[in-house]
Amino acid sequence: MHARTVCLLFAILTGCGGGKSKTDGSGGTGSGGTGGSAAGGAGGTDPCANLACLQHVNDLMVECTVGGSCVSQRNSVSFPMTNAICYDNGVRIMDTQMSSVVQANMTDTFEVKKGDMLCYTRTFVSFDPPNYAVDSVMMDASGTTLVTTHKDINNVYTVTCPGRPPTKFTTSCGLPDTVVTNGYLVPAGSPLCTDGTCIF
Repeated sequence: MHARTVCLLFAILTGCGGGKSKTDGSGGTGSGGTGGSAAGGAGGTDPCANLACLQHVNDLMVECTVGGSCVSQRNSVSFPMTNAICYDNGVRIMDTQMSSVVQANMTDTFEVKKGDMLCYTRTFVSFDPPNYAVDSVMMDASGTTLVTTHKDINNVYTVTCPGRPPTKFTTSCGLPDTVVTNGYLVPAGSPLCTDGTCIF
């Protein structure tokens, strides 16, 4: 299955409303949009200070942006479903999807490598109606949590940076919404992946 097809399948199954929230072709997403105000944080604290960890998240995602043509290798047809995606620029992705009937949720985990080095891991957990909420956590190569996010029914994101209070996300702090919506970045105009062999 093509990489973008896998991501779209996740969006459809979770009811996140469209999958990709960007027009630049960014891939691996857990929601359909962003929103919210600059409010959030305790005692009138500058919300952008509470969102400071997102700069590191953005830097990692940009450093490990996919590039060139790609091949994808679907490794299973039932849960847990895995799909390995290899790009010409050396970035590789393992997309693992799991479903829980008991908890009524879907988990989509993106492990992103550049060469043989793990860049980061990002996991989205979506919850069935009535709320269609989506939670995510992003960890660096050592397993340290960089950020957690929560999307509510109104597509408003609340971000929690380590040591900071939960704060509503706003692009007015100078970062794109991909830092909260996407599992990895695909430049605009990138070709679709073809089926082939990909060793993650």
